[in-house]
Amino acid sequence: KQIQKATGGFLSLGTALGGVAIAATLTKAGQALLAFGSDSIRAAMQAEDSFNRLRAAASSVGAGASAEQFAHLAAQLQATTRYSDDAVMSVQALGLRIGVTARDMPAFTQAAANLAAAMQIDIGTAGEALAKSIEGQRMGLQRMGIDLSGLSEEALRAGAALDVVNKRFSGAAAGDVETNWFSLKGCRYPLD
Repeated sequence: KQIQKATGGFLSLGTALGGVAIAATLTKAGQALLAFGSDSIRAAMQAEDSFNRLRAAASSVGAGASAEQFAHLAAQLQATTRYSDDAVMSVQALGLRIGVTARDMPAFTQAAANLAAAMQIDIGTAGEALAKSIEGQRMGLQRMGIDLSGLSEEALRAGAALDVVNKRFSGAAAGDVETNWFSLKGCRYPLD
């Protein structure tokens, strides 16, 4: 009887510990689900903010294209590079604010993506360097080793640096996707 009593106590203790382990596992699962939900909401808010900034920039400068058209271009770039459409839309909004036209936006965003990939910088920093070149400043791109000495200030303001960058680093953004330790081609969750 003593052995049965002692064994029964261990079984009760084992059952109690099993219940605690299940409760702890469920708590962890709940925390993970809550974190996932929070991350999803944060990402949705960021996407909405990026689009709203793009829309505001497009409407304030009379861009000649709708924010939806620019967002479509951003989605196309997202599909072929490692840059999210949110990051691309931020670059587009910057471009619009400094005078990049709807006609020149594909070259501007492609140059930003190619420059970012080639220099291993984020696309926002690349967009800022290109924007400064369009404002007539050549130092930012020249510090990155891009020779703009043959361009006049007028040519810079007309966006000639975009052509220089896109020619020099042609395909860098798309190639950057393929040279990661695993291929991101077709990945629906790009990296920023």
